Amino acid sequence: MKNLLKIGALSLALIASLMLLNNAVNATWMPGKVTLKVNGTANSCTYGTSLDLSSGNYSTAAFNLTGTFPGSFLCADNSGAAASWAMTLQATTALTGTYGQTIANTLVYMKTNATAMSNGTCGYSAWTTSWTAINTAQTIVAKTGAAGNVCTLTVTGVMLYVAVPANQAVGAYTGTLSLDTPY
Repeated sequence: MKNLLKIGALSLALIASLMLLNNAVNATWMPGKVTLKVNGTANSCTYGTSLDLSSGNYSTAAFNLTGTFPGSFLCADNSGAAASWAMTLQATTALTGTYGQTIANTLVYMKTNATAMSNGTCGYSAWTTSWTAINTAQTIVAKTGAAGNVCTLTVTGVMLYVAVPANQAVGAYTGTLSLDTPY
């Protein structure tokens, strides 16, 4: 009787195994759906905020006053929301002296070192390293390419010079520089 029960139990186990194998062969594969979201973080720009062009003595000959902004001009695009953006600088007014004389904004120039990209991947336009008048807005650093791409773009050595005309009147001259940043 014991042997019959063992044979019966083995037979049931064999039948159950065959049924499982049969079901496994007929099973269909159902693909799953995976959802992934990469969240952007806050965008930011930093830039030089002071510049000392020093001074020059009165001269019957034209001369240049040159200075370099301290630090870097940097934009961190951490959201990728925009396909392109630019940071620009413009001398929006003439330089006006203590006694009302002016130096035209067409005599204010800028140049920079090369643009460097870090922390991501995006296209960017490199600023020229030659002196360019900034009486119209000139690009310091700019992202080009596709939305969704994130990166940090940095420019060092942003320099200005003012071409002081011959026989320019003495005085302290002030004017307005406009820095347009995307963030």
